Amino acid sequence: MFTLGIMYEQGLGVEADAEEAFNAYKKSAEAGYVEAQYLLGGIYLEGRLGKTKDVNHGLFWYERAAEQYHVDAFYDLGYIWSNGLAGIRNIEKGIHWFKQAALQGDVDAKLQLGHIFNKDTGIDRNLKEAIKWYRLAADAGSEEATKILQELKGL
Repeated sequence: MFTLGIMYEQGLGVEADAEEAFNAYKKSAEAGYVEAQYLLGGIYLEGRLGKTKDVNHGLFWYERAAEQYHVDAFYDLGYIWSNGLAGIRNIEKGIHWFKQAALQGDVDAKLQLGHIFNKDTGIDRNLKEAIKWYRLAADAGSEEATKILQELKGL
């Protein structure tokens, strides 16, 4: 079903049809396919394939994907909650989801955690925790984290 959704969305061998693509993705997601769940979350959050933007439905599907350890879903949930994209900013939920992604090796999640603890974004600044996450991100290849660590050493 997921592949059929791609075919309808991109017009591969069939006439492109956003509604048919969405229906195929939804059936796949409802059957438990994690990539479809993640994709459906993005469709709702962005209002694609003719669907009205619906943050609650987007979060629902991202959370289903996260239950199956989809690293990008972890990261996106962290981003959504820490930036208040759901209408309510919940920095603790953001940290939780970013940590889940970071524990699975996501470099950007490590960097985001460094930013959260460094920049007083709704929680008290914790330089020790920020440096820990920046160092983990730098060790994983983040040039931005390496640069920030150098700047912080100068303080």
